[in-house]
Amino acid sequence: MVEKYQPVDRGFNYYVTFIYFQAIEALGTLNSAERLIDAARRLDKGDRKGLQRCVELLREMGQWALCAEVYGKMGDWESLIELYAKTDQWDEAFSLVQRKPDLSSICWTLRADWLAEKDLFVEAQDAFYKAGKPGEALKVLTKLTECAVTESRFNDAAHYYHLLRFDGVSSIF
Repeated sequence: MVEKYQPVDRGFNYYVTFIYFQAIEALGTLNSAERLIDAARRLDKGDRKGLQRCVELLREMGQWALCAEVYGKMGDWESLIELYAKTDQWDEAFSLVQRKPDLSSICWTLRADWLAEKDLFVEAQDAFYKAGKPGEALKVLTKLTECAVTESRFNDAAHYYHLLRFDGVSSIF
């Protein structure tokens, strides 16, 4: 008896989902973050397409905290880490890493890139090591050494060569 009504139920679910998707699009054109997050909260966490569209629209509005809420609902932890990195919310990013240790490499890599963009190369090198990317860390140190030599900062160059020597030895073993 239940088998008889399943296609109707499935069709109704598709209909409701389609209506929600249209509603999300309409709310996006209104630039109403409050109504958009309300719609996202009403969606099932399994409705990835609808939730993803909500996030896209919220990002366009610059509503980072609301984006984080939707990513959390979706369980899209990698995107949440990337959002935290984009918005320089490193405390939140590393707090998430404590709960989800498998995200550590992603978080430290994003942090290393951010540090390198801020010309904090020594810190970036350390972050690459923590990300489990010694090759990238070695590239940063090599670049630092080359720049120090080019700029006639010989004390810095000597220090970086000393570090390179130890990095080279540790990578052999």
